[in-house]
Amino acid sequence: SSLATVSSIDNANLRYRKLNSNEVDVKVQEDTTADKETKHGKEKVSYLALGDDGQVLARVDTVPPIDPTPPTDPGLPRATAIGLDYALLEWTASMDANHDPITYEVQYRKNNRSEPWSIVFTTSVNALTLTNLDTATAYRVKIRAYDGELGSQWIKVNRLFRTAVT
Repeated sequence: SSLATVSSIDNANLRYRKLNSNEVDVKVQEDTTADKETKHGKEKVSYLALGDDGQVLARVDTVPPIDPTPPTDPGLPRATAIGLDYALLEWTASMDANHDPITYEVQYRKNNRSEPWSIVFTTSVNALTLTNLDTATAYRVKIRAYDGELGSQWIKVNRLFRTAVT
């Protein structure tokens, strides 16, 4: 068996278990050499199963086309509640032409760019509370929608909010 598609920039490999004459479990496992994030899009797997006599028992080598349409871009995020060390972000929901479930990926960093973007936070609703922020600090945010195969464009907002002062 082999991966017939590539839906992520991170490398992935097939892993299997319970290989016997009646069944095999196959899963896609993402490489964690570059980062510890393991979220990976849907993949298609090609396989060939042979009997003891060498006869072909099963074969799948045609791959249906991947959904070519990503979800629509989410609306501009806005901070609707801001405290000393938190901010509630909300945005207009995205749409998916195939009605696939949508998750949102959100990252933030200090507006002065003194630190890299945060880890990717995911949510299935169009809101997220950022916590453990520095007091009296301005932040920028980026967000995109993901339908399991494709992602929308990143929507970036500089100086979206400033946490409260003590």
